[in-house]
Amino acid sequence: MQSTDSFLFRPARDFFVSAIFLLMIGILLAVIPLLAMDGAQGLLVRLVAAMGAAFAALRLVNLLYFTWYEIHPTALVIHTAVTRMEIPYRRITKVAQAAGWRALFSTPGRKRFATSMRTGIVLTLADSDYRSVSLSPLDRRAFLQVLLERIEADRSSRATKIRKRSKR
Repeated sequence: MQSTDSFLFRPARDFFVSAIFLLMIGILLAVIPLLAMDGAQGLLVRLVAAMGAAFAALRLVNLLYFTWYEIHPTALVIHTAVTRMEIPYRRITKVAQAAGWRALFSTPGRKRFATSMRTGIVLTLADSDYRSVSLSPLDRRAFLQVLLERIEADRSSRATKIRKRSKR
């Protein structure tokens, strides 16, 4: 494997997780017209509520259908249709298997990109906006093999640089 190669991985999707997401999207999209037409509230409140529901629906569609992971020589990059999150290998402190439903929910310290409970991985991060990131690559074994090799190569490279500086 060349250190300049990049590897693309698609996320795994569980059928029932997709079904739940699609149901939530349907409910959110059904609520938008109701919120916009409800005359009991002010126009601004109705517009903000409708925009919030539309944003939540678009976020779920984005996560479910437009997410992929790319392992670069220096960082793991998580792509969606509208965002790009780059995680340098030096910030990854732990790689662990996700425990079922835990991988599917975001919390204040966790960013979720997982759409499957079967192949969930949680990366614990240092010096980041998030304490952890959850992923669900379709080919978890190959993803972990490449990711761990890149993390090890990054750590070896940094250790070599530190040794060279200390010899001066």
